[in-house]
Amino acid sequence: MTIDAKIFELEYSGDSSKYVWKLPSGNGLVSGIDRLAQQVAKSLLTTPGSDLRFPQWGGGAEGIPPIMHDSTEIVSKDTNDIMFAVSKVESDIIASQQRNPVPSNEALLSLDVVDIELVDLSNVTLFIRIVTADKVDTKLELNV
Repeated sequence: MTIDAKIFELEYSGDSSKYVWKLPSGNGLVSGIDRLAQQVAKSLLTTPGSDLRFPQWGGGAEGIPPIMHDSTEIVSKDTNDIMFAVSKVESDIIASQQRNPVPSNEALLSLDVVDIELVDLSNVTLFIRIVTADKVDTKLELNV
């Protein structure tokens, strides 16, 4: 049995340059949209076939190869592959939640890629909008 737990919280201290890491209050278990965002991130980074119990699970976003230009210069990761990975994760999570219902504040309604920014020659940052069945949304920022 696995349990998602929040290890640290990042708290804004009021000063634009200061953020404070602290231990979470309560039991530290992740719930609601935080749990869903964590599931989306883990799923996107999971390589399909790496989980023996669920070999079809995972978006494999980490393993998307960079696009080469002139066979020597790396341009970026393939946007189409990234969009496919996000779409696959969305389908996988929705299907899983239909088989094993979760509270509506943790149920996925949709995933949308808002932006893809080039970090360096072989890495990008994905900005993904996550919407729950309760119509609550958050943005996930993920480097791949």
